[in-house]
Amino acid sequence: METKDINNNSEYNEIDLTLIFSILWKRKIFITIFTGIFAVSSVFYALSLPNYYQSSLLFNVIEEEQSSFDSLASQYGGLASMAGLDIPQSSSKDKSSLIIFTIESREFLKHLLSFDDVLENIVATKNFDQSNQSIVYDEDIYNPIEKKWIRDVKYPLQKIPSYLEAHEIFMNNMINITQDRKSGFITVSIKHISPIFASELLELIVNQINQLIKDNDLNESLLAIKYLDEQSENNPSKNIKNSITSIYETQLRKQMMANIRSEYIINVIDAPFVPEKKIGPSRSIICILITLIAGVLAIIISIARYFLFEGKIDSN
Repeated sequence: METKDINNNSEYNEIDLTLIFSILWKRKIFITIFTGIFAVSSVFYALSLPNYYQSSLLFNVIEEEQSSFDSLASQYGGLASMAGLDIPQSSSKDKSSLIIFTIESREFLKHLLSFDDVLENIVATKNFDQSNQSIVYDEDIYNPIEKKWIRDVKYPLQKIPSYLEAHEIFMNNMINITQDRKSGFITVSIKHISPIFASELLELIVNQINQLIKDNDLNESLLAIKYLDEQSENNPSKNIKNSITSIYETQLRKQMMANIRSEYIINVIDAPFVPEKKIGPSRSIICILITLIAGVLAIIISIARYFLFEGKIDSN
């Protein structure tokens, strides 16, 4: 009995395969035309897509030798803990995380959008004119001549894109940040249809990160010095004054380094560049995938049509 069942199953499989091949052979003209139309359309579609370029930079975080404040932190950390105080110690890892999260933050992008053409180049670009080396904007969204936003959008989107909308596009489609675990080096890359803007945006990011962190440290240093001056006058203790003097020297050193060093916290190892070769789209892969999908779809339609319509007629 088992041998008969096996033989019957193999016969049914042969019949089914023969039937399927017969159906496909009868529908070969439809399958060929259907697949051919999508294949030709895929070529036109792939050619209509703009090229994308990627510029990148490699940098490390500037590590200062242990400052006087860090020395005091390690020296008096135990005593501070006994007193219920926490004296933080800086590290390059913390600085690297600070830079990465700052670049990815909404507030930092909001700051970048205050510079000319950054918002337009993130949201409204359509193509890149190689002959003029200029960006072609989508005129259904933005009028580059009058420099006005003309897009028609529904709530919650706004006529002029918000920094939140720009941040979503920026994070999903443009920027990529990676950090090497061993060396700690950070790579930031920007993908855009304009190789020039990709390079310029990276330069802007580096300059503004250095400038913002420098300004923040200078402001904190000025406030710290002001506070130390007040404490020095109110505390006659010699030990306290010596400690204040050490911290005071640290703040003065911080101000000196901020004023004399152009690369305050980011040390660029490999500077941003204007890429010559595109990284996408891969038009050949797009055409192949669309053609394969069309071929499979044509086969499914042919088989489904037979069993839904022609198979019923044959059985009757």
